[in-house]
Amino acid sequence: MKEYVLKSKLSPFDRDGDIDKIYRGVLSRPSWSRGHLLFTIEQPIDGKWHATGGGWRLETLLENRTDGLLIDGGQRWGVKGMRKALREAESFDSSKIASVESSDMAIDVLKVAKDFVALSVGETFENDAFRASRGAISIRIWDLTNAGKRGKKVDSITIYDLDYADKVEDWSPKKSFDQLTRLKSYREAKSWAFSLLEYLEGEGALVNIEQTQSRGVDVEPPGFKPIKIKTPSLYIDADYNNFTVRNLDDDYNEPTCIPAINGGKKDVKLFYRWVSDNESKIRGMNFSNVTEAMRKNGIKYHYYCAVD
Repeated sequence: MKEYVLKSKLSPFDRDGDIDKIYRGVLSRPSWSRGHLLFTIEQPIDGKWHATGGGWRLETLLENRTDGLLIDGGQRWGVKGMRKALREAESFDSSKIASVESSDMAIDVLKVAKDFVALSVGETFENDAFRASRGAISIRIWDLTNAGKRGKKVDSITIYDLDYADKVEDWSPKKSFDQLTRLKSYREAKSWAFSLLEYLEGEGALVNIEQTQSRGVDVEPPGFKPIKIKTPSLYIDADYNNFTVRNLDDDYNEPTCIPAINGGKKDVKLFYRWVSDNESKIRGMNFSNVTEAMRKNGIKYHYYCAVD
């Protein structure tokens, strides 16, 4: 057989929570993998199974077992249920999966295969105009014009199923991604994606492209960096999806604030902007000063004691 579809179900999620779909894991041994088993994750789109861009050597996953696995770290997109899937993969007789041999493979095609295996899943490039993330078999690009803005939409484009292009000479995902990082605008990046699709299709590769939209508030704005502040009396950890404020003066109770349990996404963004604008001032504040400022700025939070 060329591949084995695992029976174990994978449950997808993203930064908003669980996704109401079922993904699946697939084992294969493509020629460019040099005999290694590849574990890929597929998703249903319009009644057909398509690659998500998540692909890893099975041996690597078995050495680092976790139940959750990120497909795209930038968007917190991943799956749960990996432990069960890996147990099934480990018990399956992998000798039944044939390697697709190519006796006439040229040296430069072998180089393409080497570059392909070396890809870092989730590696991201960003400038002021767009963000690009490359996976094992996909490249996704976001327009950052409306990133972080409420009531706005963010366009994105994904070129996927790049594993079907492994035999295209004088091409590799790494080389293409390097070209992408030299572009200046989303318009140029989008044009690049369609040009790449046209080129690979002309070489006989069955790659695909998809355009989607996300809510602006769900996409991190350009230049975003998590903020951590620690003083003798206060600890703050703020990023685009969560925040923690802890009172270090009270080590008996450790009073702590986190986003409000009901909702809170708007408050997370408000808190991040407030911390970003007032970082120097906050270093001279205590826990009570911070919570008072949060109330004045309309930032809702949930209060609890970390030590019972």
